[in-house]
Amino acid sequence: MVRPTIHHRWWLTIACGCALFSTGCASGRLPMVDQTGQHFFVLGPLIRKPDPAPPGHHDPVRVQLTPAKVVAPVGAEVVLLAGVCGPDGYLLARERVEWMLASGGVGEFLAVGRQTPLDWFAGFPTWPRKITNTYAIGSTSSRYLCLTRGTPTPTDDFPVDRGQAWIAVTSPVEGTSYVTAYAPGVNGWDQHRQTSVIHWIDSEFAYPPPTINPVGSRHTLTTIVTRHTTHEPIMGWRVRYEISGGPSAGFSPDGATVVEVPTNESGQASAEIYQLSPQSGSNTISIQVIRPADAAGGEPFVISNGSTTATWTSPDMPSAAAAPPSSLRVSVTGPAQAQVGDNVTFAVEVTNAGASPVAGVILVDRYDAGLEHANQPGQGNRVIERELGDFAPGQTRAVDVTLRVLSAGQLCNVVEVHATGGAQASDRACLMAAGAAAAATNGTGQLRVTKTGPPRKEAGQEADFTIEVTNTGKAPVANISVTDHFDVALQPQQATEGAVADGSDLTWQLDRLEPGQTSRLKIICRCLEPADNTCNRVVVTTPDGARAEAEACLQVTPAGARLSAAISEERDPVAIDNETTYLIQVRNNGSDAERQVSVSVTLPDLVQPDVDGAQGPAVATVRGNSVQFAAVDQLAAGATLEYRVRGRATQAGNGVARVTVNAQGLDEPITAEETTTVVARP
Repeated sequence: MVRPTIHHRWWLTIACGCALFSTGCASGRLPMVDQTGQHFFVLGPLIRKPDPAPPGHHDPVRVQLTPAKVVAPVGAEVVLLAGVCGPDGYLLARERVEWMLASGGVGEFLAVGRQTPLDWFAGFPTWPRKITNTYAIGSTSSRYLCLTRGTPTPTDDFPVDRGQAWIAVTSPVEGTSYVTAYAPGVNGWDQHRQTSVIHWIDSEFAYPPPTINPVGSRHTLTTIVTRHTTHEPIMGWRVRYEISGGPSAGFSPDGATVVEVPTNESGQASAEIYQLSPQSGSNTISIQVIRPADAAGGEPFVISNGSTTATWTSPDMPSAAAAPPSSLRVSVTGPAQAQVGDNVTFAVEVTNAGASPVAGVILVDRYDAGLEHANQPGQGNRVIERELGDFAPGQTRAVDVTLRVLSAGQLCNVVEVHATGGAQASDRACLMAAGAAAAATNGTGQLRVTKTGPPRKEAGQEADFTIEVTNTGKAPVANISVTDHFDVALQPQQATEGAVADGSDLTWQLDRLEPGQTSRLKIICRCLEPADNTCNRVVVTTPDGARAEAEACLQVTPAGARLSAAISEERDPVAIDNETTYLIQVRNNGSDAERQVSVSVTLPDLVQPDVDGAQGPAVATVRGNSVQFAAVDQLAAGATLEYRVRGRATQAGNGVARVTVNAQGLDEPITAEETTTVVARP
């Protein structure tokens, strides 16, 4: 811990000629929330000398404590200021102040304000000291002080006026601290104490970068909320988006100018912005991150504010205004359930809901790998295109698409329609496919087995499979053997209790199933290598020779097949106070261009990024230890983007630098890491 250094005003007067010209501590300036957790900060107004009371008027002596409420990152140091206000409205010097941290909360005292040399000569009896981590004794200062962290920059300094006492508080964990300042020299029970509340938050935020879009189009804004200490995503917090300026625009689905979105399991909160009336210009979007009421610490409150812009530019075809995005409608419906081997039909309806004709409408149907076109088996590209021609106002056309179910799990069919001039719409329908079921008879009993799993995963990811064995007959079935077999691309990691492993097989023994009873078994497999179609097969048998089978197949794609990321550093190890530069390379490994490629770099806590040391093909924003680059509109097939981030080592130890890459249509971000070692100066 770095304890604050105290500079006395009389000493500064000798050194600088006049304390009023000192830049180390500007009057009224306080550092605000610092996401790095390295600086002191105070939220709220400073205690200042009030105007003198009118003649004959006397206020009661009272304690003033500031700030009343603080939101601070875990691991930071918060400084609270307390003063004793006399009856004449002035703060009193050399008054005893006792600091107490309430039990049941979090946090501890680090340091308490000390005396000035003049207090020694004055024989001031109160010796400021920390008694325990939750109780300390201080006193209001007899001189102006300037608290610093001993750093060369003055931005983390702040002043302590005559008549103020201070204390530093920290917490390594999330929660709430209740700090009370008590002045025993104040008589009134309702005037001699005040309490401040400190909410400690373990979080950091990546706001959506500015974007440029065609007039009349739509764009999705995504804010990412993660833990500062572990970088894990935070689910269930809320992000508030508000359009505060620019041309007419709104958020889906109803065009509202304000929307609140919860973060999902990936820590992402997304909102789609679109133009209500297509025109060129830029919208300013204000963003607030809100901690919910059910998180640790109590009531909801805003913990971060940010902003971004959405710029709309005129397209090559100005006819977009004649056919706005809202003029086309498309709906797709299909069965909710199916089995492997079934043919399923999706009904598509396309409507021109506008008052003007729409020309050149094209339907594009994209379906998951677990589906194929029933009339063109083995086609492989899983895309159907049809030209529907021109649509008169109010006209509707129906199209049926029949697909065959190849594998179990949730399978989706996405339909898009595009028209000349930019009008477009999309919809999707999903079904849950069960593995092909077979029946096994055993006397008067009957068994049925199904197996379900995901349609696709990347190599290295885990896939969850579920087996259901049901007695559909009228009599009990006993001594049932369930054997699950895996292709070489799958490796079992976990399974329902009772499984016995034998090579690539798992076997369970079910003692008995009553009529109508179902036994469910779960298996988690790791996808070892890419495969177009790898299967997990289950066989159910009984001693009298009955047998039933089912399987679930999926596609395993190469890890990071579309994009790959790499990060390296110029100097490792690096000594404290020296600089190192991280080189980040993002490559498009696919055969198609990637769009809206954004890069975020998080440096280890040991290294502080240089605001002017971030270079790349897009504008960089530095927040704490994170550097967010704006999205690159397009990355051609086989091309590589290069970024550089320079940072200065601040403390010895080992840490990890992490790069995260997102792109339009990417299911999961691509990540890469590099270990950094910082050593003490020789």
